[in-house]
Amino acid sequence: MSPRPAPPLPPRPALPPVLACGLGLWASCAAVYSAAQSWGAGACVAVGASTLAAAALAAVALLRCRRGTLARCALLGVLIGAACGCGAGASMHVAWQEAAGEAPARLRFEAVEDADAGLYGAQCVARTRLASGRAVDVRLRFADGADVPRYGDVFEADASLAAPGERSEARCWQRGIAAVATVRQAFPVERHDAFGALLGVRARALEAIGRLGGDGGAVLLALVCGARGALDEGDVYAAFKTSGLAHLVAVSGAHLVMVCAFAGAALKALRAPRGVAVGVQAALLACYLVLSAMPISAVRAALMTLAGTTSFFARRRPASLNAVGLCIAGVVAACPAAALSASFALSVLSTLGIVLFAGLASAWIGRLAPRLPRFAAEALALTAASSVLAQPLSAALFSQAPLVSPLANVLAAPLFPLACAGGLVGAVASLAAPPAGVPLLALAALASEALCAAARACASLPGASVPVDLPIVPALAGAAVLAAVLWVL
Repeated sequence: MSPRPAPPLPPRPALPPVLACGLGLWASCAAVYSAAQSWGAGACVAVGASTLAAAALAAVALLRCRRGTLARCALLGVLIGAACGCGAGASMHVAWQEAAGEAPARLRFEAVEDADAGLYGAQCVARTRLASGRAVDVRLRFADGADVPRYGDVFEADASLAAPGERSEARCWQRGIAAVATVRQAFPVERHDAFGALLGVRARALEAIGRLGGDGGAVLLALVCGARGALDEGDVYAAFKTSGLAHLVAVSGAHLVMVCAFAGAALKALRAPRGVAVGVQAALLACYLVLSAMPISAVRAALMTLAGTTSFFARRRPASLNAVGLCIAGVVAACPAAALSASFALSVLSTLGIVLFAGLASAWIGRLAPRLPRFAAEALALTAASSVLAQPLSAALFSQAPLVSPLANVLAAPLFPLACAGGLVGAVASLAAPPAGVPLLALAALASEALCAAARACASLPGASVPVDLPIVPALAGAAVLAAVLWVL
């Protein structure tokens, strides 16, 4: 095979004002909402009102003067983000006070996540409505023997709400949790709405994939349905963290970005029409949303994925960066607590990495390995671009820097899309035509088992990772510096 001519370096992408506004809003909201925990509700309202007025003045100035638009839009985002953080902080202070004063009663809860088995028993976050009519999130701990709910389950329980303790106060504030309680017995409530039917679809998909068993089945449950229980119970997740592949199975939406980008690259190599490629990507996202029963984290991930991966196929990075900026601003403005979400940050960083640097990575790989088939080169470029900005945050979250990450990502590049996309297709087939779904899920499980084997092999190498004590803010700053260096290059 004769080597391809060395590809030219792509033009440096223009940074649109909308992206600057979205990033400024995200950073400011995260900082202010974190600080608002030590303020009172009155202080949050006062600071929020002043920053909102300043944002209005900044918007008027931006409309009147077009010079320095990027910096002005970033400032506008910072002011709007501060107002959002203050508003969310004031609401949380009021929710904490009302929940702490709630009398013991039988309450109706709706689980907003799958229960997980912690060190002190199973627990989950559920939403309930206080006597005042305010809907709040409560962290429930279940006594031994109590029925443990899945995401979306509705149940009643006798509960006495209490304020979070000192050790968990910061964590509860970060996640928007207003109270904690212990459940000794839960009484399920059957639901007959459309969402209940969607939960039924997810339950059947969980059952079909669960029959696979093993590490491959546990990884597929996390990738296809967002269910982490089996993954956390085994030891394979430790291998993914040590080898630098945790972003693939972190149920953050980063895996959605990558699998849709792989699908776009494959269809582009096959010269498929653009409409077909976009349709396939949208179908994969729709399958994931249905099989995961549309939790808010999955909806955020799907929006971010649509904003990022279609641009790689269309090669229109400025338009896609605008879409990413709008997604960031919309998600954070609608749910300010999402600004502190690690899964949201991983999705954003993976998407930005693909949109900004997939072309650059593809050109570098084309020069370093000119005989590599085009699809393989693009697969490696996508893997590198999606993880380069997320790796500093992953190191901070998992307290280790995986030195074998480049090798592990190269080995995972051909396996991951087969496992994730194959699992999605196989799960849908198992629901529509069970006999056809069995072999498809078996093939996806083989790819998933191979992915686990690659993670274990890389994690077993000497010096595979080193422990680090890296706070999250410096990690994000490091990602920003790295992005600036690559943008210049």
